[in-house]
Amino acid sequence: MANEDKQKRILSLLKHQGVFRASDYFAKEEKEKQRYPDITEVVKGARRLQNEYGELIYRQLTVPVMDIFTPPVEDIEYKLPGEKYFHHLNPEVIAKFCGSEDSVAPERLLFLDLETTGLAGGTGTYPILSGVGYFRRGEFVLEQFFMEDFDREIASLTELAKRIDNFTAFVTYNGKSFDIPLLRTRFTLHRLGTELELPNIDLLHLVRRLWRGILPECTLTAVERHLLGIRRTRDVDGSMVPQIYFDFLRRRDPGSIAVVFDHNAQDVISLASILARIVYYYHFPDTEELTEAIPQLGLSKLYERHGESERCLESMERALVYCRDPRLAYFISCHIARLYKRMNRWDEALSIWNSHIESGHLYNLEPFIELAKYFEHRVRDHKKAIQIVERALQFVEETQELNALLGDTLSFDPEKAIDELTYRLRRLQRRRTPDNAYYTQQEGKHNED
Repeated sequence: MANEDKQKRILSLLKHQGVFRASDYFAKEEKEKQRYPDITEVVKGARRLQNEYGELIYRQLTVPVMDIFTPPVEDIEYKLPGEKYFHHLNPEVIAKFCGSEDSVAPERLLFLDLETTGLAGGTGTYPILSGVGYFRRGEFVLEQFFMEDFDREIASLTELAKRIDNFTAFVTYNGKSFDIPLLRTRFTLHRLGTELELPNIDLLHLVRRLWRGILPECTLTAVERHLLGIRRTRDVDGSMVPQIYFDFLRRRDPGSIAVVFDHNAQDVISLASILARIVYYYHFPDTEELTEAIPQLGLSKLYERHGESERCLESMERALVYCRDPRLAYFISCHIARLYKRMNRWDEALSIWNSHIESGHLYNLEPFIELAKYFEHRVRDHKKAIQIVERALQFVEETQELNALLGDTLSFDPEKAIDELTYRLRRLQRRRTPDNAYYTQQEGKHNED
């Protein structure tokens, strides 16, 4: 009895100091948890799903493809904007983005986005909410898999793995660097043998190619705002998701987690909308929506990568028309000249190189070098080639003096340029005979200039 009194007295003193027994603390936590509704009552469309590995929170919604609600539909929580673009989801263009030789139907794409316990990745990062979307009979189906606690991860990943097995390619935003490597780690830890080496259309790379320099930043929300016209009214910053989840584990308040579900759902929906728009622009590059140089340049690079030389040239020429920056216009025209050269359209290429030299507005020595090569190797007019190289040397010296007076910096190294031009000039002079003839190896005889 004396021991019990002593124990009570010690506990009373500890309580006075703010120290409680662990059982009292957890009892208090459980009491607080009971005050909150179940997550399925707060997240619309969510329900509990049981599989062979345990329980998870599962949500499936059908998202209509529409620009506006006419009349307003109260039951629709999300919409997929860009209705006209989805009619042109060309399987051949999708295949090019996937790197596939066979066409890829839009229904074979799985749009994927993860919400995780951290942004650094690695073995200790968990995918707490996995969102996927896909097209089915003209609609967009959204599914989400949420692990209510850490021991529910394998149940959630198992359901996700079942979906992945049914598709040909992923569509992600920075998924090549984050989402897919993270899933690969988690699947390996849980010994899930799902194939993750599918083609991955990473929209971040395409967005950067088409709109870097136009958009203030290339985050998904920035693309939504400036490209899709979406303004999120109920959202949370992705960097806050880990803390929200840890608070949920402690208190079991589903209110903040419901916002994470919305955030993830909008991410997945936006992936589909962005892809549809990019495929449309690839198919119709002359649309009035692309009247800036940068997107046309980006498209030309995509065409060039896929071996479509004519379309590459057309987009490059449109970029030159739309360009307002003299320096950028110069480099675009030089690239166009290189394309003409590759296509054996020498008259157009020569016209560009000569126009730059005659104007005197040069940012590098490419027009001089290309003309010298043309007259040396193609026309075999060494005298003309020497004149061009001498003119290039004069240009470098004059530009170097002018920039020294003005305090400007050159876009090329003048000393290196003089060395290379001098070497080319001496080689050309050696190939000429004293009587102004040169030797042609292919014909094995002397020809007069």
